[in-house]
Amino acid sequence: MILPPLPAYGLPKRAEVEQLCHKINYHPLSLKVLAFQLKNNSINTLSERLDSFLRELPSDMAQSEKSLLASLNLFLENLESQMLPYLLKLGIFQDGAFENVLQGIINIPEVLWQKLRQNLEASGFMQAENIEGVTVPYLKFHPAITPRLWAMLPSKEQQALKKRYCQGYYEFSSFLYEQDNKNPYQARAIEQRELSNLLQALHDTRGEEWSPHFANKVKSFLVDFGLITDRDVVVDTEKTSPTQSQDWFIARTEEAEQLYSTGDYQEAQTKFQEILEQLGETNKSDRCVALGWLGRCMAEQENLDEASDSFQQGLEELEELESSPQVKQETGYMQSYLGAVLKEKGDISDAKQAYEGALPIMQEMGETQTEAVIQDQLGTLEMLQGNLPKAERYHRDALKRMQPLNILKLEAQSLQNLGTVYQKAKHWKAAAEAYQKAANLFEEQEDAAGAAQNWALFAQMSQKANNLTDTEKGYRKAIEKYKAVENWSKLSSGYRNLAELP
Repeated sequence: MILPPLPAYGLPKRAEVEQLCHKINYHPLSLKVLAFQLKNNSINTLSERLDSFLRELPSDMAQSEKSLLASLNLFLENLESQMLPYLLKLGIFQDGAFENVLQGIINIPEVLWQKLRQNLEASGFMQAENIEGVTVPYLKFHPAITPRLWAMLPSKEQQALKKRYCQGYYEFSSFLYEQDNKNPYQARAIEQRELSNLLQALHDTRGEEWSPHFANKVKSFLVDFGLITDRDVVVDTEKTSPTQSQDWFIARTEEAEQLYSTGDYQEAQTKFQEILEQLGETNKSDRCVALGWLGRCMAEQENLDEASDSFQQGLEELEELESSPQVKQETGYMQSYLGAVLKEKGDISDAKQAYEGALPIMQEMGETQTEAVIQDQLGTLEMLQGNLPKAERYHRDALKRMQPLNILKLEAQSLQNLGTVYQKAKHWKAAAEAYQKAANLFEEQEDAAGAAQNWALFAQMSQKANNLTDTEKGYRKAIEKYKAVENWSKLSSGYRNLAELP
């Protein structure tokens, strides 16, 4: 039997296939991805692309992780471009979803969906489960794939998709609640598989008017499965005092977070201080979350000493909690916040210590983006202490982790930081190359100010390397960007530098 799609190439030689499989250490999911890709690619092309992706990944990354990321990048590279935005949106789902719910939330055209589903199933990323009496299949995702897809989706699109996801599962919960009396077998089979999505959507609906109705529906499903009792629901809704209720904490925190996100840091700080006062010394876990936010509000207002105290207190209280993945993750974030504040204060040694405490936690938790940011910050701190080779290693490691994530803003800033290290070391050519790459990435993001700064630095480094052609190119590019942002003083300097060239 030949699985779709029909192959465009004949069967490759066994020895060539074995060599290809050896490159990904016979990782089971990666093997299935390669088998699918071999249908539409020559084995030589596939082998070259796989080598390229593997080289781009950090050398100290676990072999299984490297195999998975390389094969995923191969899959993404060969996917039709119009499918990619919809594929990334699948990262929002927990474990899987029923097909009709999934299609409605990501809003994908039927023809595109059928092609994408075929590709995902053939590559082993997705598996369909048919349930007796239910007309649509449940689509289960491979657990390794969805977090990586979600990390690739731009932040703005994540926020918009979360709203559709929450609204979609709220409406779905009402449908399931009604069906529970009419078709209990089918309704509960669906509820059981969708429970992780329902709980995640409920968590993300903080502050919505309809969230209490949503919560009641989800609680009824939890009772059905014996995960909580009717008495638990009564205690939660009737006997819990407002400041002990998780719903209260979530609602108040959401309100304060919203103020923070709109730049109203003073008002957000007041809200978090009120939350801490009402929590008192109870519920240390919630206190630590609030202390982290409070410190961030203070840092944004440049109250660095107070922010540092808040983060230190949060770390002390986290040490009192029983170890768990959540506590470990919060500790890592708190250490990184503290490192940023100490760096801003000029306390380089303590900032390094804080970041070095956060780094292994983020590595263990698989928080690749945060890990990369921390490495970039450590590179800057090492440079400030004059440890240029170590600074270069940190920045290079940061870039290796950023590039697969395709977060251009972070990558551009890290390249600029790497250029600064080379500049300090008087490696003019290497510095010019780093600044040029950074300038191009800033241009891709339409960040004219960032591009202008890096084109000017590129020109200066090229001049020191006696490359007058690139020097002129850099200054002309910088002038163009200074005009765009109406930075007249820098524009004047750019023209003067250009005029003084031999």
